[in-house]
Amino acid sequence: MKTCQKTFTFSARKKDFDPWLPKINIKEIEVVHMKARSLLLGFLVGGAAAGIATLLSAPDSGKVTRRQLKAHKDVYTAELKELKDSLMQIKDSVSTATKEGKTVLGEFVHDIKLSLYEWKLSTDENKTALQKEVKEIEQTIQELEKDLSPDNKAEEKAAQ
Repeated sequence: MKTCQKTFTFSARKKDFDPWLPKINIKEIEVVHMKARSLLLGFLVGGAAAGIATLLSAPDSGKVTRRQLKAHKDVYTAELKELKDSLMQIKDSVSTATKEGKTVLGEFVHDIKLSLYEWKLSTDENKTALQKEVKEIEQTIQELEKDLSPDNKAEEKAAQ
């Protein structure tokens, strides 16, 4: 197959030119075409190989296999019905668990928010008390600095 390196673009006339339109590359299209062809060929060859392998490895002839299927048809349908019922029960239990999980998660989030709010309220009292104590300490420090300042010491010596 011959590949073409040419890239098609739209005409350069202003009314026909759209800069947002992509450039079409023939080589890219051919690569995609080859990949699709390879995939389809792989499916066909694989299907044929699986069919041949199944025919060659079958333990009985077609007549015997069909007879066995007819004889055990009721057993197979009962097993399939039981499997279907089991799957429906699993689906229902998953649905119920999801609903319950949403409810429990919502309650949990509500409880966490409530706990945080209560904690905030309880710490606000402590916060106010701490701020008051910090102000008192600052005042005490200012008084000590005032008492220990060199100007104040000079005045005390002069007074003595």
